[in-house]
Amino acid sequence: MKWHYLISGQEELVDKILAFFTSKSTDAELFKDIVTKCKNNPLSSPGNSNHGTSLALGYLSLNDFIFYESSLGNQKGIRVSIVEIILKRLCQKFIVFEQQLLGFGYNMPYSLNEGITQFLCSRGLLKNVIFGFSYIVQNYQNSVFKILVTTDSGDSSMGTGFLFNYQTSEGKKWSLVITNEHVAKYQNGLEVHHKDGQIETHKVIILSKKSDLAVIVLNSFVNLPSFHLFPDPKILDDIITVGYPPVPTANDCYQLVHKGEINCFLTNYSNHDYFLFSARTSPGNSGGPVINDMGMVVGIVTEQLFELGSFEKKGQLPYFAAVPSTNILEFLNEQVVSKLK
Repeated sequence: MKWHYLISGQEELVDKILAFFTSKSTDAELFKDIVTKCKNNPLSSPGNSNHGTSLALGYLSLNDFIFYESSLGNQKGIRVSIVEIILKRLCQKFIVFEQQLLGFGYNMPYSLNEGITQFLCSRGLLKNVIFGFSYIVQNYQNSVFKILVTTDSGDSSMGTGFLFNYQTSEGKKWSLVITNEHVAKYQNGLEVHHKDGQIETHKVIILSKKSDLAVIVLNSFVNLPSFHLFPDPKILDDIITVGYPPVPTANDCYQLVHKGEINCFLTNYSNHDYFLFSARTSPGNSGGPVINDMGMVVGIVTEQLFELGSFEKKGQLPYFAAVPSTNILEFLNEQVVSKLK
């Protein structure tokens, strides 16, 4: 069973648990209040005269959480099983660590991995890591767009793009849709569609000079979850792709999600960098995000690599290739940011 199903209807409690156990890195005022209220916690290990010192170091236990919530007048009661589930997930993802030498049971304290906590919380990614791909898809599905194109020859084609919000040093906010150059280049008309069919108008299209990348600058700011770029994926990292490939006999264009892993990093004959991944893709996936288990984009679907007749002659299936996020970041920094004024 998926983790987020287990805590369905308990979102308020989950938020309190996460805020409590990450407070040392994310909320100084909350952490100070926790230390003040919990240092006299009668539920802590009997005879533990160092409890106040442990608290000040950020060592917090399940009993501390229960006591703190009670001190705030929480009369609803706390489902301890939910707290245990969240703490287990935090440990599995190396966000907190059990300190078994300092206590046991509900009095066992947890220490915080402050570096990764700050990284995740500053980008709003903590719940992505805890609840996994189903939660990520639920959270970001409306931030992946259909791109409908009328080609130079008058034919229609479709691609995918994803939302990347950017704020300039002057505080101006821009919404960008990142996609492939081959999706956005040869066209007489281009429309950016939300999943529900709503259309976003655009100001300009910027094409990369080096990679199969393009940015569509929207006219208005889109207040939806924005993707973040992760430049350092590894071989066998789990990933998903989200896009709008055509489905035979379907009465509309539907958003499809496929799961896989990163298989290889390579450079082709034209000196272009790619990575290969195992999640299935089709032409309409072009421009779609390749997303890791933090909910960050590690690359963008670009093409299938194959030789003509290879399937008929050898039974060889195509490889699915993506442009890495390092190339996306380079493109944004070199060609896009200077135009956002």
